[in-house]
Amino acid sequence: MQSPKAYLDQARFLDLQINSKLRQLDIIKADIQHATQAGASFTAMVDLQHDLNDEIDLLVETKQAIRRMIGQIANPHYKVLLEMRYLCFDTWEAIAEALHYDVRWVHVLHGRALQEFGKVLYPGGYPCQPPDTPPEN
Repeated sequence: MQSPKAYLDQARFLDLQINSKLRQLDIIKADIQHATQAGASFTAMVDLQHDLNDEIDLLVETKQAIRRMIGQIANPHYKVLLEMRYLCFDTWEAIAEALHYDVRWVHVLHGRALQEFGKVLYPGGYPCQPPDTPPEN
């Protein structure tokens, strides 16, 4: 089971992967422009574009799922904070400025918002630790 934060971080990591692939694509395109034999580079570019399209689709689906789950949280401050952090990928400083809060208070609210998100993610409760087992003799 993923923690609520790990679940929300999926979109950020997908976004980073997509940006990495976009940079790789730019490098391949530059190689093709300067190469006389561009066949292998062209094939690599097409393959990378297919991977990129698949990851973009996955990012859109992931963000939609996260957005729906965040939408189930009652507290509007928690919603905005989670949306700004995990869907817009804003920094803590940008979130604090937009909400007119101190960065430390944003961190406190973030912890509370994650707890509320955990209730949405795991309605039956999030098992933080496995149940205690009696010691063996």
